[in-house]
This record gives sequence, structure tokens and C-alpha cells, in this order.
Amino acid sequence: MRALLPPDHTLSLTNPTGQTYTLRLWTASAEAPTLLLLDGDWVQDSIQQFVQRYPRSINIASVGYGLSQAETAVRRAYDFTPPHPDGNVDPRVSTWKNGGAAEFSAFLTQHVLPALQPHVDLQTSRLGLFGHSYAGLYALYAWLQPDTTFAQYIVASPSVWWRWPHLHQLAAGIHPAPHPAPLRILLGENEQWHAHPQQPGQVRPPGEPTLPLIQAWLHALPSTLQPYCQLELCPQMAHGPMLAHSATIALELMRL
Repeated sequence: MRALLPPDHTLSLTNPTGQTYTLRLWTASAEAPTLLLLDGDWVQDSIQQFVQRYPRSINIASVGYGLSQAETAVRRAYDFTPPHPDGNVDPRVSTWKNGGAAEFSAFLTQHVLPALQPHVDLQTSRLGLFGHSYAGLYALYAWLQPDTTFAQYIVASPSVWWRWPHLHQLAAGIHPAPHPAPLRILLGENEQWHAHPQQPGQVRPPGEPTLPLIQAWLHALPSTLQPYCQLELCPQMAHGPMLAHSATIALELMRL
């Protein structure tokens, strides 16, 4: 097995509320395409395989938390979910707080991108965003915003079931940007979402296919936006394995 290729730069960033993040950066050149991957702690294997196969081909940045899986789940449940009028309690895990997506967007633009600036020419580099699951939900939310930061969005297994039909309503009510960024959605053929039991100890309800919700979300978009969207099904893939699989696809797409 080849030795791991460490990032060229590893930075600790702090948001205005004192929460810390780890930014890792593998550089190719200032003008090369740049992909920012969310859930950076969980996609390191995919990044390592890519940089060993295609060294110095694109700039790769990842944002993570440097925490245990349980602690990371709490943080991402807040960062990656939009504000909602019914409150900020997660619909599946009542101890998780939701609603921090707008703050996370500000953190990306005010802290993460400036940290990349000394190493990446953000004016000429094609800047892409990748997110899976809750991070995919965030990426869809970010794509819907009028001040689009990224030139390309690669979204895997987005949790559109979250407070459905909230994201559907956001899609239907947006005012399209004149030149929206391309949006590519990757979805496992066997993906389902599972509601948690209403009472502890109860049997978890059967899963429901995710594809119809994604299709409904796409259909709700204004017709002028739909040509910028592409949905790709990944055969025989379920939600968990889609993280590494889709991260690899995203990295390879940015190389093209």
C-alpha cells in the first residue's frame, strides 16, 4: 500500500460562536479547479485514493470537525440544516439542534474561502462544492440562494426528507439567478430514508425510497432552472456506501 499523502496545509478555523473546524488542502496550482468537500473527516480515504492516482491534478479542500462520530453528528445536524419556522429541533433526534445553514454559509464565505485565497486563485479557479446526506441537504439549500458562491455543486444522497416539504417549498418559491451554477445530484438506486420510532424501544418503521422525493424537488424548481440540474442513479448503492462512492465521482468530475 502506498504511503499516505498528507495535505499541503492544515488549518484550524473558528467561527463567530467559537466552534472550531479543520480545513485540509491539497494543492495542484493556483488556477486548477478546486473542490471543497464537506464532512471532511469522513472522506479522507476517497481523497487519498484520488491524490495517489491523480497527483496534483486539482486543488482539494475538506472541512471537518476533528471530533468523534457522535460529536460530529451533532455539529453537522446544526450546520447543514436550513432555518425552519417550526423550531430548531431535529425531526429524528430530539437532542440535535437544527437551523444553522445560513451561519455555515457565512462561515464558508468569511473564513474558509479567505483561508484558501493564499493558495488558490478564487477568481479563475473553478470552485466546486460536494456534500452527502445532511451535507447534501445543505448543498441544495446553498444552491438555492441568490448569492451562489460556487461554480459547480455535486450533491450526493441529499436528506430532502428533512421536514418535508420544506425544501420543496423553498425550491418552488425561489427567484432564479440569471446564470445558475450546474447542479449534479448523485443518488443510490437502493436509498431509503428511515424515520425513528416515536417511542424508545419501538421497532423502526420501514424505509421509504428517496428517489420520489428528489424527483418531486426537481419538478418544483422553476422551469428555467431545470436544465442546469442532472440526476444520476448509482446502481445497487445504498445510503452509507454512497459517501465514499460519490466523493470519488465528485473528485473525478472536477478533474475533467
